Amino acid sequence: MELTLSLILQKLKPLHMDKKISFEAKFDKLRLLDLNRLSLDERVLYITNVRDFGIANNRIKDRTLIVSDYLSLMEKMEIAPGMNVIIVKDRISTEALINRLIILFESMEELEQDIRRNVFEGKDLWLSLDRLSEIFDIEINLLKDDFIPFNSSAKNVLPLSFNEKTKINDGVILGQLEEGKPYIVSSDSDKNDIIGCSYFFDNHWIHFLTKWYKGQAGKEEFFELLPLLKSCMKDALFSVQDQSQLLKQIVTRLLYGEDGQDLILNQLRKTNWKQDHVYQAFLFEQEKIQSPKELTDLEKIHKDSCTIRIGNQVLLVANLSLSPIQNKKLEKFIQNLEVKSAASNSFIGLEHLKEQYTSLVTFYHFISKRERISDYLQDYAEFIAALLKEKVPLLPLIDSKVMNLHIQDIEENTDNLETLYIYLRNERSYLKASKIMNLHRNSIVYRINRIQEIAGWDLDDEKMRAYIMFSYELLKYMEKYGVI
Repeated sequence: MELTLSLILQKLKPLHMDKKISFEAKFDKLRLLDLNRLSLDERVLYITNVRDFGIANNRIKDRTLIVSDYLSLMEKMEIAPGMNVIIVKDRISTEALINRLIILFESMEELEQDIRRNVFEGKDLWLSLDRLSEIFDIEINLLKDDFIPFNSSAKNVLPLSFNEKTKINDGVILGQLEEGKPYIVSSDSDKNDIIGCSYFFDNHWIHFLTKWYKGQAGKEEFFELLPLLKSCMKDALFSVQDQSQLLKQIVTRLLYGEDGQDLILNQLRKTNWKQDHVYQAFLFEQEKIQSPKELTDLEKIHKDSCTIRIGNQVLLVANLSLSPIQNKKLEKFIQNLEVKSAASNSFIGLEHLKEQYTSLVTFYHFISKRERISDYLQDYAEFIAALLKEKVPLLPLIDSKVMNLHIQDIEENTDNLETLYIYLRNERSYLKASKIMNLHRNSIVYRINRIQEIAGWDLDDEKMRAYIMFSYELLKYMEKYGVI
């Protein structure tokens, strides 16, 4: 009996040690193959995906994707042209596999060293580059000429999600609908031709985009082809996505673990995400947001922002350098959220994002215990002080020149330190500072020039500016609680 892909996926059960089956696509029909040359003590796992099959004129091309526990297993098999193979180490979780595959197949820009270290030489995913030959040229031709890009809003395609409890070593990996039905998307036509089938995780679709051919291609050849593959993927697969959506899909899972926190920096280095731009990161609970529409609205309001879901939280990274109007809307959006939210310092250069995220997590835990909603940096110095209070004296943490300026303000009944702080917090804008202080702009200019002349600060130095603001905030905390 000839089987369609839908029927096969419905019939497939988790594979046991004594049952070795695979299937090969023949246009819109499939037939089971007995891989009896495999030894019984080796488990073979399968993941099927329509993107691996490819679609042209509603007909499925020859594709088979086999996921196996052992690299040595492949040496015992005849891998026919057109077969897709990924080698996975035993006892790897679904989440770990997906993380590594995202890194491998979607993180194609400035990631050569990270891929070498985290994927090819990692503990979770084994991929023999020495056995890749013409895979990428052929795959690129397929994507350019034959492939119909998958679109989550396309007709007859259902939104599916991965079953997080499913583990690789449990057998066949089949996502499930809420009703518990097999993870399959098909058309309503009588022929039951496949329209789309995709694996989702955390509401984001993830596709396995590689083919396996026997050959002798080495690592260097692989990395030489990365730019071409990346360009092809962008043109063929993500043409319907704008930059922020593509960014969100790529980085959603990359914040898990130290490797992911490093890799996210490379993903943010896109057209409008420059090293010399100013950024700010926010962390808040996703579950308490009234509706997902709010995040969608935010992306429309601030087009240079990226929302990244991390469990039940959302990390929002915003590029503050491009649109003052959008930044005002962003500020209003954050303030209107009736949830606990933590905000980082504004920082220049994406290399600081990892440390900002790490501090945000701790900061968020600190403010989540409080009744008042925390916003922006109003609690940041207090938070740092609370952490350090029992361990080190706080006074030495304050810049000596800030302390001298503070003493001078007390003696002369002036507010030069506050003026400097407001000036720095508002991106060194004399106009903004003058409005907040209710002073003429020229007065602000005179004060700042006078302060720089006395203190000798280089306010073009980002670290110096941050230290001055931190010292001021810490000083105010110490005054508030009578520490000094």
